[in-house]
Amino acid sequence: MKLIKTDKLLDYMDIVYSQLNDSDKESIIVSDENGKEMGALPRILCHILGIMHKTVYLVILDEHNQMLLQIRNDSETPRYDLPVAGHMKSSDKDVFSAIIREAHEEIGYNFQRKILRLLLTYNHSSETRHDNIHGQYCLRNVENRSVFILSADDDLVQKINNSFNKRLEQDLVSKIVWIPINKINDIISNNDVADGLR
Repeated sequence: MKLIKTDKLLDYMDIVYSQLNDSDKESIIVSDENGKEMGALPRILCHILGIMHKTVYLVILDEHNQMLLQIRNDSETPRYDLPVAGHMKSSDKDVFSAIIREAHEEIGYNFQRKILRLLLTYNHSSETRHDNIHGQYCLRNVENRSVFILSADDDLVQKINNSFNKRLEQDLVSKIVWIPINKINDIISNNDVADGLR
């Protein structure tokens, strides 16, 4: 039996593959509920079909009880998010290489693997509804999340702040801010936040 190609499958779903942005086309790692890697699929298919995939997140804390957040411009209103978050791509060797790549893309800093600590891994799912010319559709984000933590001394904080203008995702991440830890719940309650902060 012949396999259906991704672009044909999307055509059946009224999604034109050639009109997708590059991030929707990128191949990301699909996993089971235990985090075992199963292969790779285009990101859009994972989100439309609700297929579990591997993601990485980084929490950065400084010596003054502050947490680094980014402000994203990828929705109608700016959103707060963890400073580094993203999908594990098929080109990543492991979750450590994925978080290092994402950090370079989103905040412009190249972290050494040895200073990153894997805090926990867990499964998370969420749904968002969207409208298009065919009506409403739902994206199902089903993730096997690996969360890293980093304690930054004042020297590293300065390096992170200075490297921010070198980030690759200039259009998606507008700025980074250091927020006192005791104010994080207020940020989450009173602002638009990305899924990583929920």
